[in-house]
Parts: sequence; C-alpha cells; structure tokens
Amino acid sequence: MEEFIRDLCKDKPPDFLDGFERGCWAFAHWKDGVQYVGTTGNLFSEVQLAIWKIKNNILVNKKEGKNE
Repeated sequence: MEEFIRDLCKDKPPDFLDGFERGCWAFAHWKDGVQYVGTTGNLFSEVQLAIWKIKNNILVNKKEGKNE
C-alpha cells in the first residue's frame, strides 16, 4: 500500500499530501471501532503513516537540497 501511495503522490508538494490525507479521512469508514480506507481492509492509520513518511522524506530532501 505504501508503494501505491508513493507512486500516486510522487512529484507532488506536501500540501497535496495534506489534502490527500484529509480526503482519505473524509471517505474512511468505521467498523468495530477501527477506521478503514477503501474496500480492501486498509487501516486509515496505516495510510496516514505512509503519507507522513512520504511527506517527511520530501521535507528532509528539500532541507538537504536534494531533488527526488
């Protein structure tokens, strides 16, 4: 899943990732006290963590002057 999100969000600014995360949250659903995204059983917390890792990587690379 993280690879899918990375491919989907490559070359996008951190603001796009913020919006993507909010969109995932808006369309997530609850089942038995757990928040899921989509129909494949992906936990929203896992999606949120994947987005955070990508955004953090972008910001670290920008700070170090690298282009990814």
